[in-house]
Amino acid sequence: NIVDFNDAMLKPGGYSREDIRLLNNMTELYYNPEQRKEIISTALQNGFIDNMEVQFNRRDGTPHNCILSLRPIRFYGRNCWQAVVQDIEELKQAEKALSESNLWLNNIFDSLEEMVLVVTTDRRVINVNKACEKIFGYTMNDLSNISTEILHVDKEHYMEFGRKIQQAFDKGKPANFEFEAKRKNGEVFPTEHTVSQLNSDDGEYLGMVSIV
Repeated sequence: NIVDFNDAMLKPGGYSREDIRLLNNMTELYYNPEQRKEIISTALQNGFIDNMEVQFNRRDGTPHNCILSLRPIRFYGRNCWQAVVQDIEELKQAEKALSESNLWLNNIFDSLEEMVLVVTTDRRVINVNKACEKIFGYTMNDLSNISTEILHVDKEHYMEFGRKIQQAFDKGKPANFEFEAKRKNGEVFPTEHTVSQLNSDDGEYLGMVSIV
């Protein structure tokens, strides 16, 4: 049974103080019946709960994401549980939006016919799209964290490529030029490159994107 609660407890579910007073017990606030059993079982087995992600039942019957911690306390001479609830609904919504955004981005990334490589400042591969795998003959697993030198004709070509992009970056521009590249099977083929810097919001140089 709920003995006492603060006003912040009303926010996640959209309840009034009277709504909560009318509840038979605390477990009615949990959205999922199976989760109710898990919370009770964990609390009784461990004697506490630390930062368990749960869903509270809103007044309208929809779920609301929260973090729950439980501790046994003495309250006015009675053995009670103190429940501390952190509202993470906005965080979960943001995570969902980011996940959907990344899904769109990855689908666009892999649908391009041009090869796209994302590399670090020292020219190690972070990511490549499907077109890059198909044309170069390497998988992403082959290239992950590998120097892009593997895609060049030889060491001198690799160094010359670096000089060209640095000259453009020094002028504050993307690098645009024709060059040669080498497939996994050793075949050398002509390419055209557009290489741009990747910068953070505060201007920190993070890496490069190369469209081939």
